[in-house]
Amino acid sequence: MNVVVGMCTDEYVTAETTLSLAKTWAAFPEMGSRLLMMKGGCADLAATRNHLVRIFLATDADWLLTVDTDIVWEPADFERLWNSAQDELFVSGTYMVAKEPAAPCAVVFKYDKFYSLNITEDSPELYAVSAVGAGFALIHRSVFTRS
Repeated sequence: MNVVVGMCTDEYVTAETTLSLAKTWAAFPEMGSRLLMMKGGCADLAATRNHLVRIFLATDADWLLTVDTDIVWEPADFERLWNSAQDELFVSGTYMVAKEPAAPCAVVFKYDKFYSLNITEDSPELYAVSAVGAGFALIHRSVFTRS
């Protein structure tokens, strides 16, 4: 399990996110405790994440776990991502966007239009989507290195 955790932050990481990370490292010691943290927030998130990926590619890690600084998860959530990633090169734990009504941070593109997924926070299924948030995503190195 050759995984590096990557976070982009403007300045703060919540205590809950830090605890989630510590619990995951404790539950999966073979994961190691490697963290890449990039300063730079929402103002230029794409550039900050691209910088994070360049640094990740300079490591020997096979997988990058991207985590937003306000995401909370349990080790079982990471294990589910990991198990799903054995068949896919990019998997993301869908999280709910804070709006009314709450909606998953994922969409499907059909017939020249984007549609939100009709799921709840408790939906256990995996979905193929057109776009998804990378706030809790496991990405294989080959996603960035294919030509």
